[in-house]
Amino acid sequence: MDGLNRKPGLIRSCGGVGGDVPTQRPKHDITCSDSGEVVQFTAAFGARTQEGPGIEAVLDRDGRVIALREERGGLIPPGGSVLAATGEETLRLQRRVQIGEHVVVRERLSANGSGVRLAGLDVVNGGPRLLSGGHTRITAFREGFVHLDDPFFYVAFGLRRNPRTIAGITDDGHLLLVTIDGRQPDWSVGASFIEEARLMRSLGAAESVNLDGGGSTTLTLGDELANRPSDEEGERPIGDALLLLP
Repeated sequence: MDGLNRKPGLIRSCGGVGGDVPTQRPKHDITCSDSGEVVQFTAAFGARTQEGPGIEAVLDRDGRVIALREERGGLIPPGGSVLAATGEETLRLQRRVQIGEHVVVRERLSANGSGVRLAGLDVVNGGPRLLSGGHTRITAFREGFVHLDDPFFYVAFGLRRNPRTIAGITDDGHLLLVTIDGRQPDWSVGASFIEEARLMRSLGAAESVNLDGGGSTTLTLGDELANRPSDEEGERPIGDALLLLP
């Protein structure tokens, strides 16, 4: 498989497998493409898969193939999933999957070339790393924030000051969630990657990672907006958030 619960053929921030173009290396804010993929859809995606050319194999909760669709787009069975194939992968899926057969899907999460256990693990999108073991360690190149074909990208994103959202962990296990307003000279100009790292060290963080930033940097306490988002229109609609619930 090439992906889980995403549109086949589009790999946001790249870093995929199987011949993605223009690169299989991570490349932040760039969408790579692959004309032939197999993507699994579960109920976490929604009630239906996306319509489009290709085929789909519908699996029940036990992994048994209960239907084959000649086009993409249809219901995701409760507790089950759908394998959607596009391009050259459609023929491979047709050959390997038949109604009544059981399909075993194994998930593997890797980081830096090594496997990571999924049990008890939460994953959040963000980057780059800022601190490791209490020391500044900004892994911007490894994580795709340095574009060799566009050197100014890193200048604008990492060297210049911007609004920032940051997470960190102290040595004794306390979680730090920090927002820095920016792009408002009369209030706050923001921070660069290195300034983020220094700030988190000053707060006692041993590990830290940059999350989203810019106009998406928002902090609410209850129903009250606690910072000053940088967009002229005010608070920006966002697609995800970290929630601390009582």
